[in-house]
Amino acid sequence: MLSSRNYHSFEDEARVREIITEELSARSESEISVAVTLKRTLSEFNVSVNKEILDVDESSWIGKLLARGLAGFFSEDQGFGSIMCELERVYSASRTSGGTREAVQKALEELCAKGILERESKANQWMYRASEQFKERVRKA
Repeated sequence: MLSSRNYHSFEDEARVREIITEELSARSESEISVAVTLKRTLSEFNVSVNKEILDVDESSWIGKLLARGLAGFFSEDQGFGSIMCELERVYSASRTSGGTREAVQKALEELCAKGILERESKANQWMYRASEQFKERVRKA
């Protein structure tokens, strides 16, 4: 009887084919030609996903957006204009400064890329919302 074990190299596979061929030929009383083909199959695998945990540091735009998310601001869809109004209201950020708008836009894109925020195009503008993972991946520093 053949014992089961993991064969990883081509030499091992060749040896397994040889053993099986010999066993089947020996058990066959007629002189039937035996050909053995091995098929590699993956029977088990583990997947590990390392999801970054973000600490809220309100000295950066990302931190400010995360803080607003923890306060519930992103529990509903928010357009860029309402996000800028919220940042102006809470942090006295300039809604009209091109540099500020660009920095906030980049921060929103980065949070979407990390899966913290989700965005969807509605009526020709991006609408942002907290992802399902938001609360487990964002923590107050």
